[in-house]
Amino acid sequence: MKFNKNLINMKRDDDYNFDRSKFLRLDRNERVIPYEKKDLLKVSKIVNDYFLQAYPSYKKDLLRKIYLKNKLHKKKNYDVTITPGADIAIRYIFELFTDRNNKKILSIDPTYGMVDVYADIFRYKVKKIDEKNLNEFSNKKNYNDIQFVYLANPNNPSGENIKTDTLNKILNICIEKKILLILDEVYVDYSSQKSFLKEIKNKINNILILRSFSKSIGLAGLRVGYVIGSKKNIRIFNSIRPPHDTSYLSIKIANFLYDGEKKYLQQIKKSKKFVVEFCKKNELKCKMTNANFFHLYFNKRKIKNIFFKLKKNKILVKSNYLGSLVKTDQSIRITLGSKEQMKFFFNNLMKVL
Repeated sequence: MKFNKNLINMKRDDDYNFDRSKFLRLDRNERVIPYEKKDLLKVSKIVNDYFLQAYPSYKKDLLRKIYLKNKLHKKKNYDVTITPGADIAIRYIFELFTDRNNKKILSIDPTYGMVDVYADIFRYKVKKIDEKNLNEFSNKKNYNDIQFVYLANPNNPSGENIKTDTLNKILNICIEKKILLILDEVYVDYSSQKSFLKEIKNKINNILILRSFSKSIGLAGLRVGYVIGSKKNIRIFNSIRPPHDTSYLSIKIANFLYDGEKKYLQQIKKSKKFVVEFCKKNELKCKMTNANFFHLYFNKRKIKNIFFKLKKNKILVKSNYLGSLVKTDQSIRITLGSKEQMKFFFNNLMKVL
């Protein structure tokens, strides 16, 4: 059998081979703040024979909320499509250009890891510009022979924002070069910088914006997201999708829990303030991000020790020891939870140090 050569030696992180529900999960940027019991009770009542047996079709209630939140009902040429998470949306975008030879994309370094995975699968070359040299995106030569530009804002894994002026320059070059800009905004609701959506105006034909309910309301287990674009581009995007790719149950639960987004984001905001104050008081080197996580910096030997001792105490964090963060950073990445969960984390951390 002749498999895709790019896939044979590809290394991927395996899923955990233990029950993560027994741990405080601060390693994957998932929601760890519990839902209110009354909401879980109502969610349990959503489940019935129809939503388990029928192919998904009715999405209007959730779409209506998305349109209202993003004020799209006032825009004529805009459209939205619901997807099974932002990950799959990125994959679909890679598939849009598979008829081309010598496929190339332009991105930032570091960026979301699945971009490199999909590039290998679909045989793209990835040209990357260092996050510290964003002015290089103004150089039009970097866009030669590019099919699309992928940017995450806030960026993953750094959590840094790309300034609105820089994004405007990039979009204008994409328009000039007839290139599609893919703007991944899955972390935007945690950021001090507003969505780029309000800046686009009549430039929607050259951009797709990705969002995810995994982050905004913490529904990583249900896999629901959406894409905003022009009517034409959303129609083309939908043409390569398999039918019924987003579960009916996921759509219904996302629609119900969407109303609790504001309260959840306020909880994360309070936790950010607590973390910054705690680190300053205890002289910990901390970098708060524009996403739902922060970094703590230690030397490599100490990181390994922290990682395993926290795990022993039923706390999971993301560590460079596993080789999955920014390679030059000597840090651990911690997902933000409630203020009480952050206190529990720091109490255990200080015992380890």
